[in-house]
Amino acid sequence: MQASYAKEYGIDTIEIHEDAINENDVILLHDDLLATGGTMKAACDLVKKFHPKKVYANFIIELVNENFEGRKIFDDDVEVSTLLQL
Repeated sequence: MQASYAKEYGIDTIEIHEDAINENDVILLHDDLLATGGTMKAACDLVKKFHPKKVYANFIIELVNENFEGRKIFDDDVEVSTLLQL
């Protein structure tokens, strides 16, 4: 399965095997930086197609002081956490 998403300089596509996740799984998606959130939102949307029990998105750093509001693009059922907000 795959999901495509727009970036400021083009379109990217992420992929996952159709048998990678099942309805009993709890998924943690982790990345180093949350700015606009586009890549992680696409990953969350792709994973949610498998209807897992829960999806978490975790970041080391979240940029908030430069008018980035990446956290706001995630659906309410995805729990978003960061270690450090800058």
